Amino acid sequence: MEGCQVSKKYGTRTSRNSWNRDEAAERLQRAERIQNVESQRRAAAGVDVPRSTLRGWQNRKAELELPENAATFFESPEGVAFLHRMLAALHVVFSGVGPCGPRLISKFLQLIDLSDLIGTSYGAQFDYGTEVREALAEFGKEESARLAEQMSPREITVCEDETFHPQICLVAIEPLSDFILLEQYASNREAETWSEQLDAATAGFPIKIVQSTSDEGRSLVKHCRTGLGAHHSPDVFHVQQDVSRAFSGKTNGTVSRQKTKLREAKRETARLRSERQAIGPTHEVFFDNQIELAEGEEQQAARDIEKAKRERQVVRDAVRGISDVYHPVDLMETGEPRTSEEVQAALAEKFDQAERLADTWEVSQSRRKLITKARKVVPRMVATIAFFWSMVRFKMDALQLSSETTRQLTETLVPAVYMEQASRRASKAEERKRLRETAAILLTKARDGPLRNLSDEKREEVERVGRDCAGLFQRSSSCVEGRNGRLALHHHGLHRLSTKKLAALTTLHNYFIERADHTTAAERFFGSPPRDLFQWLLERLPLPPRPRRRGTSPGLEA
Repeated sequence: MEGCQVSKKYGTRTSRNSWNRDEAAERLQRAERIQNVESQRRAAAGVDVPRSTLRGWQNRKAELELPENAATFFESPEGVAFLHRMLAALHVVFSGVGPCGPRLISKFLQLIDLSDLIGTSYGAQFDYGTEVREALAEFGKEESARLAEQMSPREITVCEDETFHPQICLVAIEPLSDFILLEQYASNREAETWSEQLDAATAGFPIKIVQSTSDEGRSLVKHCRTGLGAHHSPDVFHVQQDVSRAFSGKTNGTVSRQKTKLREAKRETARLRSERQAIGPTHEVFFDNQIELAEGEEQQAARDIEKAKRERQVVRDAVRGISDVYHPVDLMETGEPRTSEEVQAALAEKFDQAERLADTWEVSQSRRKLITKARKVVPRMVATIAFFWSMVRFKMDALQLSSETTRQLTETLVPAVYMEQASRRASKAEERKRLRETAAILLTKARDGPLRNLSDEKREEVERVGRDCAGLFQRSSSCVEGRNGRLALHHHGLHRLSTKKLAALTTLHNYFIERADHTTAAERFFGSPPRDLFQWLLERLPLPPRPRRRGTSPGLEA
């Protein structure tokens, strides 16, 4: 009888006497049931296999260095399915989500005594991993095209940056969903290359990119304005970084010097105490005076350290203040909308404070240039605030509500949603609580006021638009920075990321990794859940490779 046509890899063959592993397990199980009451010859005939084949299967099972119950399980269809699922999970989780390679997976399989059931050589696991990567890349392409057909048209922001492996890798992410739109190696990072790659990556998506958030790299800014025709939002992190660098040498250096003085004072005090004990009571008065002076210097050094830390914290608070005021609503107190003029005045005040501190710390002229450089970005930051409110007005006007209702929603609903989103990013629990409480007050005003008289359907539409509006303000490309760091971990472990490996990592990020609410980036981006990636893989990956049996032709394995 002819067997199934199976994968050419892992020591199987496609011939008359070749058997797929799960089919062989199923026939062996049926044959053993028959053999309980009949002869081996009749059992072989009952499952339609040659007697020699059945004998070979039974001998292989008997040779397994496993308990009888375990051997019976792993040579059953259920056991083969378990091995199939386990090996696929190992490669997806350990090598895909995590940075492990084939050697560690091989070692894991050896340690749990599965070397008699699965090929644990480096070559076998490397080949299987290649199949996994190819399947993952295929799933990403298929599912993106499928979900794009069901997606409602959207206007989105992208966060963009480059990383180096040392090849140039262009990365673009939609920040609200954390969906990777582009993650591709390129020969250069010119504006034209950025535009070509992003256009190709988003082809077929019903989206319009209205804003790009990135650093002030000339190619990225040019790509945004000419290639995308979108608004460029500067990354506030790089603004703060420049201001911080202007002071870091002075502030950190002062703290470091004071710590050195404290260490020296402690050593001197310890030396005097040691000598006092060694000499005895003859010169106690002399040493007591010296020790008292040394302890005083030690205490003064400790006070100087605390003073230096307080003064450094003043500088850090000033730098952090740039971020605190760069919001379209008042996050610090009321949650009221803030105009571009108000934000401009607040930013100017923060930079004036930074320049006064530079005078106090006697910052060098070369370092002052960093503050000047950062201050030049302020007009573009103010323009981002103006862009945000113009987009909010456009989206709210499209709802065709009365002018008074639109005004009230702009002053309550949009700030409420924005503060709720900001609360999830706050670093301290008390800050998160304060933002959520203010957001709840504003949302109650919106629902008890302008939203009360709307139909349920219209109210849901208005709140959805409110969420879209709040998500328009993107002032940081931190999602891309985090992704670049993740890629660096994989690159560090492998020393090289192939194009297929990169595509597989992108697919896992978009379609497999979940947030606390159990949603994937793809579901948040497309608006509908993707197919189960892992189940899709199980249906397409080959069954686990058996270890090669010594003295046996690879083609006889099943």
